[in-house]
Amino acid sequence: MLDIDECEQNPCKNSGSCNNTQGSYQCHCLPGWTDTNCVTDVDECASSPCLHGGTCLNNNGSYTCSCPEGWTDRNCNTNVNECTMFSPCVNNATCTDTEGSYDCSCDPKWTGKNCSSMNYCLSSPCSNNGTCNNQPTGYNCTCSRGWSEEHCTIDIDECKEPIPPPCLNSGNCTNTNGSFYCECPVEWEGDACETDVNECLTASSPCLYDTTCNNTKGSFTCICGSGLTGRNCETDVDECLTAPCLNNGTCNNTIGSFNCACAQNWTGSMCEIDLLASFAPFSGG
Repeated sequence: MLDIDECEQNPCKNSGSCNNTQGSYQCHCLPGWTDTNCVTDVDECASSPCLHGGTCLNNNGSYTCSCPEGWTDRNCNTNVNECTMFSPCVNNATCTDTEGSYDCSCDPKWTGKNCSSMNYCLSSPCSNNGTCNNQPTGYNCTCSRGWSEEHCTIDIDECKEPIPPPCLNSGNCTNTNGSFYCECPVEWEGDACETDVNECLTASSPCLYDTTCNNTKGSFTCICGSGLTGRNCETDVDECLTAPCLNNGTCNNTIGSFNCACAQNWTGSMCEIDLLASFAPFSGG
């Protein structure tokens, strides 16, 4: 049976080479093309061939890389020596090539990437740790906290500037050079008197006689219970003033309470029990 030579019909596209086979044919595609007849473009960008941040652009049968500054060649893998190619450093600066870039070592009078700007900050014009910002025709100062004016020489009085002032909870503000400090009431602490002191946790609790202390914002309260009174439960109530002891009993005041010394033939916490009545003979009917 006679074989038909399909290659005579040029089935292989995009310069692919054709090999006739018994009853068929085979295409050998050039790089960048694929499928049976070499008509499908290969997306080379899928394999990320462009290095060092280069941008890949796929095109028919190939790709191109758009390289960032400092890199060159087909895949952006060759460092550009800017020092030899462009001599970017001026005003007697020394150029040092780096991977993908370069550095200029400037004379102190000059600054900037290429040492092309006059260094107006050379004399350190900004006082009190202010930062000098070089400008094309001069400089300006960024002052550290607590200082102001063109050269950061004026102390800010923090005790007067803010509204409200910086010390909270009736703290007393004292201005210092570049700062301030707060003298806090005993009930408050912290740089701005912002933290409540828990008086109940102090070494000696403010509530006397083992009474209960409750901390509050900026203060405390004492739960005294019966027999004691006052802010700190420091005052004993004299229960004997109300004559609690009955039947001629004698009242003795104690801290937070009292006791009764009963007359003969009487007993009980308030001398209310008649001992003679307890032993009275029974008279039956």
